[in-house]
Amino acid sequence: MKISPILKLDKSSKKISNTFTEDQKRLMRDNSKKFSIERIDSNSWNWKEVYSKIFNHTKKVKQPGEPVESEFSFENLAKEQILNFVLSPKNCNVTNVHLELNNYKKIKLPMTIKKGQILKYKWTDEAVLYNANWGVVKKFKINSSDFKISSGKNNIIVDCSFDSAESNAKLKVELRTSGEKTRIVYHNKL
Repeated sequence: MKISPILKLDKSSKKISNTFTEDQKRLMRDNSKKFSIERIDSNSWNWKEVYSKIFNHTKKVKQPGEPVESEFSFENLAKEQILNFVLSPKNCNVTNVHLELNNYKKIKLPMTIKKGQILKYKWTDEAVLYNANWGVVKKFKINSSDFKISSGKNNIIVDCSFDSAESNAKLKVELRTSGEKTRIVYHNKL
């Protein structure tokens, strides 16, 4: 089971463990699934399943004029929503990152992501660039409506410039969607 780092482990994490239904506990025992828990107040949380798909956009050597972007298809198992993503270059720096969802609009991300850095976008009006230790490097404004996807099959085209690239350079692209929120409430049983 993977739970996103939204919930910091503190005294409240012990009390939350006994608030899940048996079905929720069964789902969380499946190591192939991810979940998110967000605190609402001292006794309640929002719990939801997170669906994740990972792709690699690799550096390609082609003839002049040949496209070098990568196109990937993915399934949104939930309702229409804003797509979340995590971009992390491997063995290179990347610039001029372009994402295009469902052949609709090419979105340019105006930044350089250096080797070891991570760009994370999550349902808001900004993306955050982190260093390898998850320290914030910089925040960027994002138009969330550019990343709205429908339920069902979707596609994304990824392109970028590879700088200081080794032979096996790639941009790891993790796409995330989430299921319905379920409110989890702790009831003190004294």
